[in-house]
Formats: sequence, C-alpha cells, structure tokens
Amino acid sequence: MSYPSRKAIALLVAASACILHAALGHGAWAQASAPPASSAPGSDADYRRGIEDRAAWEQWMSSLQGDSRKGAAFWAGVRNTKPPATCSSGLGQTSDAYRSSCEAARDFFERRQVDALRRSSPAYLQGWNKYPPGI
Repeated sequence: MSYPSRKAIALLVAASACILHAALGHGAWAQASAPPASSAPGSDADYRRGIEDRAAWEQWMSSLQGDSRKGAAFWAGVRNTKPPATCSSGLGQTSDAYRSSCEAARDFFERRQVDALRRSSPAYLQGWNKYPPGI
C-alpha cells in the first residue's frame, strides 16, 4: 500500500481550504452567492439559509479525506463542549492536515453563526436539519 506524499497532502489541504474559503463567503464571487441575511427569526430566509449552510458544510466535508476529514469531523463533534475544545486537543492528532481542517471547520461554524442560529431560529434549525434538500 502506498501513501500520498507530503506534497500531495499539502495540495489536498490547499484545495480543501480554497473550497471552504469560497463556501464561507470570502471574495467577490462568494459574496455574490452568499445566502441572504435573515430578516426575522422564523422567516423563510432563515429556513433557506439553514439549508444552504448545511449544503455548503456537507459539500466541503465530502471533499475531505484522511486526516483532513478527521480534523473537520472532530470540530463538528466538539464545537459546543464546555470548556471549549481546541483543534490541538483532538484525539492526539498532530498532522498539519488535521489541524488545518479542524480550524477551517471552526471558522465555518463561527462565521456563519450556525450554532447561534440553530438555537435562536426554529426555521433555521429546520432548514439545517432538512438535508439533503428535497427530503
């Protein structure tokens, strides 16, 4: 069994970071396609935003493999723990890919305010939980 080189891993992490960068709404293109801001809790905009945020999360996660996927999954699982976990505390993992994707996942949830909206807007929560769209 052959393992990917450090260069291949670095390229995968860089590509994943680019995908997440766009999904987070950075840059001119991403700003134009960002979900609309919600007008009021319980609104249709909150519901759509929940669906869009979850789809962006799932799309990014499906692009990850190995330590990158483990790092993002770690953050998704511990993001609401008290005291807050850190990406450097993750299951003894020390690879750059693990740490980078864990930090990218943390940034995703913070920038999009996923957890705050899931707690404050039933419509957003319903949209977030309606994945995949169409179910």
